[in-house]
Amino acid sequence: MSSPKTLMNAKDQTLTEKATEAMRSAVRKVVEEHRLHQRPIAVWEENRVVRRIPQSMTAVREDRETYGTASNEKGL
Repeated sequence: MSSPKTLMNAKDQTLTEKATEAMRSAVRKVVEEHRLHQRPIAVWEENRVVRRIPQSMTAVREDRETYGTASNEKGL
């Protein structure tokens, strides 16, 4: 689900920003589905993949340095 800010700025977003928002939305949906059905999701933790039930997690996010994300990207 897009936030009002995202909808208002949709015309001004680059293709990369639109793709990033779509990916974040998809991840939120998958995490919620797994939480509802008590299914674990695979996450990267301390240099290895581990399986966690989403309700035991406070947030799903990635570390920028892990993927070399440019620091000049807006809103990321």
